Amino acid sequence: MASRSPVFPTRVSYRAFGRQFSRGEQALLAALRQLGDPALQAEGLLQLAALGLDAEGCDAFRELLPLLATPHAPIELLPAGSPFISASELDLLVCLLRIAQ
Repeated sequence: MASRSPVFPTRVSYRAFGRQFSRGEQALLAALRQLGDPALQAEGLLQLAALGLDAEGCDAFRELLPLLATPHAPIELLPAGSPFISASELDLLVCLLRIAQ
């Protein structure tokens, strides 16, 4: 089991846990984190396009981000390059996987 940060018990080490994700899942998480940062948004859109999303799909993810910060869906996207994965990011990836199936 991945070790939790003592400062942030809802975050696990990305290095220990991230290896359990496919490369596509890792790239999707990285792209979503970049979309959340206005300075990196263009890079996030390029990563989504590299994953096979068309312009409409990229726009859907960009429109999803403001909704994630609401009290009804408190998804905490960590900054790009963070050494942790938040529990809510894991929940988001699971939901996206279920939607895709």
